Amino acid sequence: SLTMIGIVFGYLLRIYLSRNLSLDDFGLFYAVSAFIGLFTLVRYLGLNQALAKFIPEFLVRKEKSSIKSSISIVLILQAVTIIAFTLLIFFFREQISLFLFKSPSAEPVLLLMTLSFFPSMFFTVFQSVFQGYQRLKIYASVEPVSIALTFIFSILLIGYGATGVAAAYLIAACVTTLVFFK
Repeated sequence: SLTMIGIVFGYLLRIYLSRNLSLDDFGLFYAVSAFIGLFTLVRYLGLNQALAKFIPEFLVRKEKSSIKSSISIVLILQAVTIIAFTLLIFFFREQISLFLFKSPSAEPVLLLMTLSFFPSMFFTVFQSVFQGYQRLKIYASVEPVSIALTFIFSILLIGYGATGVAAAYLIAACVTTLVFFK
């Protein structure tokens, strides 16, 4: 049921953006989003799924220190990957914007979407931890909360076009992390 709520919010967000962004901004945002999405495959490295699998095993064996060290290792490895990717994008942002997206206005969208990897790393790891601890309602609520916050911030920042929507994704990732960090 929470998954369905997330799907509905995601669908409503896309409808809202398609009706309130210019055709150029809509296309630019989703082109940058698809480009950034390619790197999410590498970003997780299967580590989040491994956490969800091994946490219950560590709990059964009463190895709480193994849980803490596993979470730390996952965060460090993902942070290193994200830092490398962010630096790559940062140094080549102008070339990527002009060559790949044929628009200098892609640069801030690209940077904001790339920066959203940092906070989203935390809430995706938390999501795996919730799954590993069998706290499935909290696990299932992460995605709908993130999408709902993105929708709300997109409404507030739509006046800034594709850059505003990219900022909404970054802010929503930060707020989602804060909500589930408690």
